[in-house]
Amino acid sequence: MDLQDLRIKEIIQNCKSFLNEPSIDEDAKQEIDEYNIWKAYSWIEYCILLVRLNKYNLLDQSSFLNEQITTTAAKKTKTKVDEKIMIQQVRDLLLNLNYKDEEKMLDSLRNIRDLLQEIVKDRKKKINRIKKD
Repeated sequence: MDLQDLRIKEIIQNCKSFLNEPSIDEDAKQEIDEYNIWKAYSWIEYCILLVRLNKYNLLDQSSFLNEQITTTAAKKTKTKVDEKIMIQQVRDLLLNLNYKDEEKMLDSLRNIRDLLQEIVKDRKKKINRIKKD
C-alpha cells in the first residue's frame, strides 16, 4: 500500500493548519493554542504508526482507509529553547517531509512529535509555576 493511500499528506496538511492557528485566548497574544498543539502531536503519532504498520504489511487496509533536520535536533537537552523557534522547526519539518523514503519520513515525524511534546511539557511547567505562586 502506498503512503498516499494512507492519507498521510492530508493529515500533515491538517497539522500545518493546527500550528498556524493563533490562540483564541486574548491573553495568549498570537501563541498557538495548546489544544491545537495536542491535536498536531496526536496526528503525528498516528502518522508514525501508519508508516510503521505499512512498512511491515500489518495494515488492515479497509479500516485504516475509511476512517529534515538532523536527528541531533531530537536529542533531549537541558537548555531552555524558545517555543517560537520550536514551532518554526516543526513547520519546517512538515514542509520538508520526504514521502518517498519511509525511514527519513519516520525520523522527521518523530522529530516533530518530540518538539511538540517539549512545547506541551514546557507549557505545563509554566502553568504549574503560576498556580503555585
